[in-house]
Parts: sequence; structure tokens; C-alpha cells
Amino acid sequence: MAHIYAVRDAPTLDAARAAADRFINIYGREYPAAVACFTEDLDALLAIHRVPVRHRIRVRTSISDLERHQLRLLRVELGIDPPPANTDDRKTNRPNNIAA
Repeated sequence: MAHIYAVRDAPTLDAARAAADRFINIYGREYPAAVACFTEDLDALLAIHRVPVRHRIRVRTSISDLERHQLRLLRVELGIDPPPANTDDRKTNRPNNIAA
């Protein structure tokens, strides 16, 4: 757990990435599934380091539906996720692969 805390509590994004790399190198062979889960969500885990240090204590881990929606919009705006699919087919209750 000390290695995980080192990632979370790192003073900078670069220090957090270095701590994450150490965790991956140390435990990757012994716990491949856990490390795979860790690396899959690494960008989300490191997102806290974009918040100024003095505000991190106030960042919540539980997020409301409104906040989740705002995060989805932000991810699209930043190019992290693709924009939502065209909703015209949903409005007509017709699957995408069936012609009109």
C-alpha cells in the first residue's frame, strides 16, 4: 500500500508518474491482474495532480450525476473521449443496421 500512497500523495504529476512506474515495475510480475487494473485507470488516478495541492483535500471521491455528466462533456471537449453518437436512430426506435 505504501507504493499506492506514494502515487496518491506525490507533490507533482511527474513524481506521481514516477511512483506509478515503480509500482508497476515492482508488482507487475507477481500481481499482473492488479497492475493491469492500475495501469488501465492510471490517467484517472493521476487526475488529482492537476488540482492545486491546497485544494486536493477538498476533492471528493463520490460524484453526483450532474458532475459525472460535466466530466463526460469535459472529456469530449479535451478530446479524451469521442463525441456522443448521433441520436437520430434512437429517436425513431430503429436499430442502426435496419434500413428505413
